[in-house]
Amino acid sequence: MPRSKITLSVDQELLKEAKGVLAREGVSISSVVEEALESLITSKLFEEMAKRLGLGNLVMVNSGDILEQRTGGWRQRRLLGS
Repeated sequence: MPRSKITLSVDQELLKEAKGVLAREGVSISSVVEEALESLITSKLFEEMAKRLGLGNLVMVNSGDILEQRTGGWRQRRLLGS
């Protein structure tokens, strides 16, 4: 897939801290921005689908969110593959 260059304005201190974290993890800023944009699009599609199906205001979560917010014990972890 072709790539496009973009220019962003970001708080200098935030960028400095983010670069440090991402460097330690071996992740590029480009990949983080791309992942955030993909997540935004997926979330909006999910919301639109829920609305069309009459399911109200559903919120997309991942298994980490569930483990963090709900205490379901070992059964929960087993179901989520953790």
